[in-house]
Amino acid sequence: MTNKTLSIISIGISVFVLLLIGVFVFFIAVVALNGFTGREGGAALTVLGVCGVVGAIVSAALAGRFTTFLMIKYNWNRVAAVGVSVLAGAIMGGFLYAIAFAFSLLVAQAFFYR
Repeated sequence: MTNKTLSIISIGISVFVLLLIGVFVFFIAVVALNGFTGREGGAALTVLGVCGVVGAIVSAALAGRFTTFLMIKYNWNRVAAVGVSVLAGAIMGGFLYAIAFAFSLLVAQAFFYR
């Protein structure tokens, strides 16, 4: 397999893992927004969705680049490079989802006091 193929595999696995993390964060946000009206909660969930999608795209793209980097620069095994880059992408995506979650709660609060 070429480096490009392994990079695409890494991106695909990362997107799947980040989708699972995103669904989990969405359900946590729905529970956290209990008590807000539809207007406030809708704005917060929209912000969470947009920020989450952007974070997932960035994380998956960097996971793909990281796979190629590990194989070319450090001559890593293919499976190890894909595994480590998927793990790094999931950690980075989880961190970005956490930031998006906090930001969405701030948006709900801002709409609440408006």
